[in-house]
Amino acid sequence: MAARARLEHAVPNSPGSGNPSYVISVLENFRRALLATPLPPWKARTNSRAAATAASSLFGSLAEFERDLIRERTNAGLAAARARGRLGGRPKKLADPKKLALAQQLYDAGQTDIATICRTLGISRATLYRSLSDGASEKE
Repeated sequence: MAARARLEHAVPNSPGSGNPSYVISVLENFRRALLATPLPPWKARTNSRAAATAASSLFGSLAEFERDLIRERTNAGLAAARARGRLGGRPKKLADPKKLALAQQLYDAGQTDIATICRTLGISRATLYRSLSDGASEKE
């Protein structure tokens, strides 16, 4: 009965109310329950389904919280890098306008086969065709 009275007393201070004392009290109760067992916490066995459910919920919540923190930090780092002018990602093979112009000239002339153009520039066929189509769409 005393546990039920404590539970009803704790409901107004639920996690959604913005009161961190509820979470702290739950963690404190969980810690006390672990310390009350004669075995170390990592070896403690319990037949209580409620305790197992509470433990898995708690660890799941902590894992989700940690994942959200990692995501926020990653996004903040990427935004800071973009603000400094760093874009990230793999550099383009034909980023040099001179190489692109040479590829376009050799392709338009029609005297050099595709394999030779690719071997000369050190690119693949897909890169050549992608760069040529990107260049054509930029001119239009």
